Amino acid sequence: MRTIGKIATFAVSASLALTLGACGGSASSSSSSAASSSESSSAASSSASVSENTTDADHYENKAFGINFRPLEGWTFTDITTLNNSSSPIVSTANSDEIDMVAASPDMKSAAIVAIVPPNDSNAGKTADQVLKEQLEGMKTAFEQKKVDYTIEETEVVFEGLDRKLPGAVITIKSDGQEVVMAQAVAESDGYFMEILVGAQDKDSINQVINQFKAVAQ
Repeated sequence: MRTIGKIATFAVSASLALTLGACGGSASSSSSSAASSSESSSAASSSASVSENTTDADHYENKAFGINFRPLEGWTFTDITTLNNSSSPIVSTANSDEIDMVAASPDMKSAAIVAIVPPNDSNAGKTADQVLKEQLEGMKTAFEQKKVDYTIEETEVVFEGLDRKLPGAVITIKSDGQEVVMAQAVAESDGYFMEILVGAQDKDSINQVINQFKAVAQ
């Protein structure tokens, strides 16, 4: 049985929130993910460095993945419980211990979520691109079962300063005359996934939020 990836779960959750009457907006997800062989002593020993991050009032940084995020003006770092309990169309069902960062606009209608997912049976031995494609397939199945109107466009994402392109996708969900837009990207470090979900009010705002993710200065 195929397991829907975390970003797919984010997307389905967002569509359900919209259907249940959450305020309309756009959600964009940019996710970094990757694959690895099953857990081993070397993978376990790397978990501390992969999950280690720096978060203060000004920025979030994960050196293992080489990613830095600075919130837009007015945004603040928060926690996933606060975001999920708000009226935001961006919701996450990822395990709380996998959430590495949550930042949101004052009205919680726009948000950025980073999750770090360790090696497991479903991602063992797969590339980031393979993991993303499986997530998208799972997402399509879930949307079709729920009779959600959607489009998915595969793309590539490059954060400023990053020396490689990340596999990604833009997902648009329509329900009851409202729309959610998501964009995701996928990256890997030592067999761990970094998954980033970004939500915004429209596509221009989506790009503004995505542009806040940059490569860590070396």
